[in-house]
Amino acid sequence: MKFKHITQKYNTINKLLSSQQIAEALGNLKEFVELKPNDDFIFSLEKNKTTYEQILKYMLKGVDDPQRASIQIKLIKSLFELNDKIKEYHLEQINSELYTLKKEVKNRSKLILQKLKDIQKAKKLSDDIPELLSLLSDEEEKETNLFHKEFFYMLWLTDNLSEEEFELTKYYLTAENHEWYDRALIVSALGLSSMRYFCPLKIKLLIYITQKSVTQISERAFIGLMFSLYIYDNRLYLYPEILKEIKKLSVEQFVQFFIIQIIKAKDTEKFTKKFRDEIMPDIMKHAPDIQQKLDLDNILPDDTEEAQNPNWRKIIEQDHSLMDKLEELSKLQMEGTDVFMGTFAMLKNFPFFQHIHNWFIPFYKENEIVSEALDGENKEFKDTFLLALEKSGHMCNSDKYSFCLNVKILPDAQKKMMLNMFKQELESINEINEDDDMLNHTLISKRIITHHIQDIYRFFKLYSKKDEYDDIFSYKLDFHNKSFFRKYFQNKDILIKAVDFYFDNGHFEQAHDIYNILIEENVHTPIIFEKAGYTAQQMGLYKEAIELYKKSELFESTVWINLKIAHCCIKLGLYDEALIYFNEAGRQAPDDLKIQLHIANAYLSKGDAETALNYYYKLELLAASNIKVLRPISWCLFVMGRFEEAEKYFTTLLNSQQANKYDLMNYAHLLWCKGNTEEACNYYLKSIKQKDNSLDDFLKSLSLDKKYLIAFGIKEEDILNMIEYIKILMN
Repeated sequence: MKFKHITQKYNTINKLLSSQQIAEALGNLKEFVELKPNDDFIFSLEKNKTTYEQILKYMLKGVDDPQRASIQIKLIKSLFELNDKIKEYHLEQINSELYTLKKEVKNRSKLILQKLKDIQKAKKLSDDIPELLSLLSDEEEKETNLFHKEFFYMLWLTDNLSEEEFELTKYYLTAENHEWYDRALIVSALGLSSMRYFCPLKIKLLIYITQKSVTQISERAFIGLMFSLYIYDNRLYLYPEILKEIKKLSVEQFVQFFIIQIIKAKDTEKFTKKFRDEIMPDIMKHAPDIQQKLDLDNILPDDTEEAQNPNWRKIIEQDHSLMDKLEELSKLQMEGTDVFMGTFAMLKNFPFFQHIHNWFIPFYKENEIVSEALDGENKEFKDTFLLALEKSGHMCNSDKYSFCLNVKILPDAQKKMMLNMFKQELESINEINEDDDMLNHTLISKRIITHHIQDIYRFFKLYSKKDEYDDIFSYKLDFHNKSFFRKYFQNKDILIKAVDFYFDNGHFEQAHDIYNILIEENVHTPIIFEKAGYTAQQMGLYKEAIELYKKSELFESTVWINLKIAHCCIKLGLYDEALIYFNEAGRQAPDDLKIQLHIANAYLSKGDAETALNYYYKLELLAASNIKVLRPISWCLFVMGRFEEAEKYFTTLLNSQQANKYDLMNYAHLLWCKGNTEEACNYYLKSIKQKDNSLDDFLKSLSLDKKYLIAFGIKEEDILNMIEYIKILMN
């Protein structure tokens, strides 16, 4: 049985339980157990089934049982937990990296816990005798580093924390005499563990660390908490003690930011594709020109400090589209968009990234991995490079390690250029640090949140064995639809910020959900109704879109709204109603030829070719150079049986070299109706041979037009014979 099959079955049962379809959930659990029978699970399932049968029996007998509700809550909780255990049991049978690690951890867990106790004793002693830790040998230091790695895996792969594990981990994560980067790694493990397997104590601990810990630790706990609450939203109501703790959280300023960063993370692949397909080709197109004009080979003289070449911007500005794209890239980077995913994806093949915990280590300049990577570099470069990289807000931790590991293979000229770039970066950072401390602290926390989300994203998307893990970013991550979010974190400002971002980036389904929430909460403004209508229209919900547009129209009737309503009516086949709104738009903008075209098209769709033709004639007079208007004119004349006039327009259109596959087919219709069957067949073949056409597409179009041919005397059997003849010729 594969990972995907197991998780699908597990999710199906969870959905049934969350909607309290207990009988169906029990049936699915029975099937789930029988995939690989286990006596403990079978016994537990039968026990729960019996409990539910008793509840139903008492209810059917009309027995008033005040304990019924609480018993049913316990039953549902028990079934959720049983489902968790069965899923984990099946996954453990798969020969995957994760569950091989889990078995190893299970065998060493007691030893790891004892080491944790020993280290904590040593740390407590060091509070009284600070010199103690400084006397640790290199071997003991390495052993401590190995412990953190083992602690990471133990915490991540433990299903249910014991009270002892809870207290030990809590102490470790809040004890300031532990290095911040070690605690940051461990709290990441706690977040991953909570996301992997539901445990109330894990969530309680994440809540506690979010509130009580320091910068770099609390932000990671917050991210793990938000993901966990999202995943387990359907069962949180069963744990009032957790809800009570969630209620105490004071993280409003970061919730809005987190939501936006999650949306951006979900958009990373889309942005990476745009960067690869649109921005980079433009930059590369200009590379030879820039290389020659800027004399790039001599930008870095050996004996002087580099200064910015004044020609750089001038040359880039010569191409406005390139300048626009570079400015857009800079703006996106400033806003926290993951602009480096595509670049650093190629640098995740170092042995460093074969170890899972390394994907979650925060970057710090004292890391021995970094020291080894820069071994042999001169002191000025090493010190400046590492300090600037540690403080830099542009790259996530994972990418900073990639950068360091790649330095060895860079040419000296590039290293020299990097040194000066990082010096400038440090100057900018120092200037920022002089600003208000509170503002600076908030910015730092937001940067940590951004970077840790990106680190998590990279693991799930780039790790060599990523297919063996449940990717949190494969979820919809529609926090606005979750009960916990609506109850404890949702407010108008967060929703408006999120919906604007969804809307501006083309996520119309999510935007549509939030607009409806805002409307339910009496946020009634013209722009809300307009955008809600637009998202409904983009989703094909035309009736709903019309209702929303009409609500916006109550504030002010505009050309835009009238056109949108009209287009939705067209989609629903309500041509008379569409014409009312098109005509109103035409009255508001009498010189807009596009509106006149919409009116003509509406009449044609309605089947009123004669009225449509009058509008097309008007457009022909006002836009004489536009050959495209000949297309509907020729069609209207054909439909009306005015063949000679139609042929003149068809001929002009065909001679213009702008004829498409439909024009060729329509002209063939005309020829056939005039009795030129052989010539008609030739034009049908020309239509089929167009690049954007095929025999199947042609036959679909012919089927739609068949009624016109029959109306002008072509027999249905002749149409079938024509199709057969065309097929013969095509072969």
